[in-house]
Amino acid sequence: MSTQRVKSWRILITADDTSVAARVADLLLERGHSAVAHTDPTELMTAVSAETPDLVVLCAAAGAEADYALGATLSGMLEIPFIVLAAEWDERRAADAAEHGALAFLAARYAALPQCIPGILAALQRYADARELRARLARMSEALERSRTISTASGVLMERLHLSRQEAFETLRAAARARRMRLIDSAAGILTALEAINRLLKNPAIRAN
Repeated sequence: MSTQRVKSWRILITADDTSVAARVADLLLERGHSAVAHTDPTELMTAVSAETPDLVVLCAAAGAEADYALGATLSGMLEIPFIVLAAEWDERRAADAAEHGALAFLAARYAALPQCIPGILAALQRYADARELRARLARMSEALERSRTISTASGVLMERLHLSRQEAFETLRAAARARRMRLIDSAAGILTALEAINRLLKNPAIRAN
């Protein structure tokens, strides 16, 4: 029977309480993930700069605020997702975390930390799935735009040189090869030149002459 390999994530944890950060790291390590605990935000950012993690867990002690500015920097500027793990549930703090871009706000006392690990991993997987979907859509959009550009350039050649669509495409491809260019760049060059000519012909001074 084949078994599906579970993806191993690289996760960094930061907390004022060394025991909490270390415990979360141990629980993630037990599940086969790479996890390192830090108690200093500067140290954390140094680790982030050295190797981009898949996720950062910001642990907040009871009655304390998580470093949302750090979280906003991670998610906004560095595009690294983060989760807030607090010692107790607080509606206001949860809303604040979401406002700063947190994937989730989880709450658990030290003894219940194991119960938060599935939630951490599930939130990370949802984020990864959404990111992959966005990347796939971007690739599809780019491919569609390339196809449209090449098709339009071929249409220009068909009209100007009285060629069939296949002949126009082959002419375009031959021109790209001769100039050692990508097909899309050759097509874009034709459309750019055509646009420049059209602007020139629309110039009143040119028409007057």
